[in-house]
Amino acid sequence: MARELLPGQELCEGRYEVIKTLTFGEEGGVYTVRERESRQVLLLKEVIPPPSMPAEEVDKRVEQFREALLILTQFDHPNLSKIYLHFSEGRRQYVVMERVEGVTLKTLLDMSVKPLPEPQVLHWALDLCDALHYMHDRPAPFIFDVLDTTHIMMTSEEQIKLINYGLDRFFDEEETRSFSANREVLADEMRSMGDTLVFLLTRKPPGPFGLTGDEGISEELSRILIRLLTADGQRTFASFEELKKAFDRVLNPPPPKAPEAKAPQQPWVKLLDLNRLWQDALWAYMRQPLWLVASELLGVLGLAILTWYLLNPPIHPREGPAAYVACGREIVVVDAREKKVLTRIAMDHPIHSLVSTPEGTRLYAASPDFPNLFLLNSLSNRVLGLVPVGPNPGELIMGPGADWLYVLHSQTGQIGFVQISNEPLPLEVESGLFRPKDSMVGVFTAGPGVQGLAATQSETTDPEKTAPQAASPQDPQQPVAGQRIFASSLLGNRITALEPSPLKVLATEDVDAPGPLALTPDAQTLLVAQTSTSHILTYRATDLRPGPRILQVGGSDIQQILISPNGQEIWSVNASGTLGVIGLEDRKLRGTVELQGKAAAACWYLFGDDAELWVAVSAPNQIVVVNPSTRMVRARIPVGPPPTDIWMVQ
Repeated sequence: MARELLPGQELCEGRYEVIKTLTFGEEGGVYTVRERESRQVLLLKEVIPPPSMPAEEVDKRVEQFREALLILTQFDHPNLSKIYLHFSEGRRQYVVMERVEGVTLKTLLDMSVKPLPEPQVLHWALDLCDALHYMHDRPAPFIFDVLDTTHIMMTSEEQIKLINYGLDRFFDEEETRSFSANREVLADEMRSMGDTLVFLLTRKPPGPFGLTGDEGISEELSRILIRLLTADGQRTFASFEELKKAFDRVLNPPPPKAPEAKAPQQPWVKLLDLNRLWQDALWAYMRQPLWLVASELLGVLGLAILTWYLLNPPIHPREGPAAYVACGREIVVVDAREKKVLTRIAMDHPIHSLVSTPEGTRLYAASPDFPNLFLLNSLSNRVLGLVPVGPNPGELIMGPGADWLYVLHSQTGQIGFVQISNEPLPLEVESGLFRPKDSMVGVFTAGPGVQGLAATQSETTDPEKTAPQAASPQDPQQPVAGQRIFASSLLGNRITALEPSPLKVLATEDVDAPGPLALTPDAQTLLVAQTSTSHILTYRATDLRPGPRILQVGGSDIQQILISPNGQEIWSVNASGTLGVIGLEDRKLRGTVELQGKAAAACWYLFGDDAELWVAVSAPNQIVVVNPSTRMVRARIPVGPPPTDIWMVQ
């Protein structure tokens, strides 16, 4: 009886280490492995010849297997999974291939209650034809052999990829199926293509006599599928390139030809006689009726008004949840439901960080070259006033009780406390007339290059016990009694835990290059991003005692650490262009999301029992909306200038 490979087992002279088993049986298995040198996670296909097969026959089959893999390793196509290496250990044959993240079309169809829409299936068919034509149109053609919905993957970027290649066929006891193309084998693969498309369009395989006409498929596509299902080498398509052209004609039918109208004969005009052209135009204009002249003048006036409107767009108020994105000298407001830009708020200085109160009416914006915070009313999206906080304000963090706003001054290593007033905000005021009562009452020094801050809830809700007192920078009386604050100093290489009222340092811990911070939902564990290693360190929040490290975060250069709304996962926002999803309980990497850009910041959007993660990504400059359940990108929203921060207002 064949034995499966165990986690930690090494293969190919220690080059690959087994991580886990995906599938296993008497004919072999599929595993995820890690390459020792690059630490890249790959897929390992194991093929075990039948025990009853004679050694001479095994040697013959292995030679054919190697010949096929020599062809496969040369394939490089966006719709084909990559084959990297083939090696053997005893009778067992191993193939190292690309690990494709996504779901099969079979799984996708099972998740849908209806057959898939015809335009979507046609787009997939075009990609499949591209890949299959690539495999056939070469000196050594290759037949895929296992073309069905279980061997077609849709990646997280909604790209189709063929997997597996039917490698088990080489050790089939009944027969040795050829991998090279001929007319009969090509017809069989065309039939497989027809079966797959019919299954996607109807949720059931075609009958023994092909299509009946009751499947709800368009007439043009039905003609193509009937020709595919014949499996007759003389009647089917000559190549997948010809089949792709047929699909393209269904998806993009040529426009109907308009009848040609002959222009009335006109006398020749001397094109270089500008004086005559001007006279003819003026005379033609003066001969027009008065109503036509008035209409033209109104058209010119309307065009002028439209041009002014485009150059000076109005600011639209917010009526529902929206994401506010810091984009240079603009704050871009994106409607969370429609996922489109609602308005753009022009600012006098480049904005770096944003934060709002929980109810969302008070929105604060910080610019690194302006010593004040901008205060906006997010209902009207108007800048109302300024809150002085000192030079070079950096990241803004809202306290858990929403009574205090923390301002990180990275250059001075200080964190300022801004007491938030509960005064109602006007919707609109003239510039300079509104004076907000929000004020900075104290600071404390966290260390040079302060990078992150996290705060717990107050232990009491008695207003007499939690009321803050004004303080000077020399003698700060910090804001919330019973609260603990954690700060990281990048250049000082330490993290600090303190009570702010009265100011008391509880514990410090030396850490190499600490960055952004986060607290677990129970406030018992502090998560610290280590910028020098791209690891997440854990500490007990009560005394900063070190805990286990999280070594795999799905990327590098961590910009932010978020806890999922269900409190079960850690999401690492990485500037390397990925999101890492880590189990909060076992501290293990569960998956990654490719963003195709440099991530800067992220925030959660909660609606009902569902949630979305909105990520600000530069190059390209857009907001990427991710479904945390499927870890797939739902939408990409262009925002213009490179975004630096994002904040969701419910």
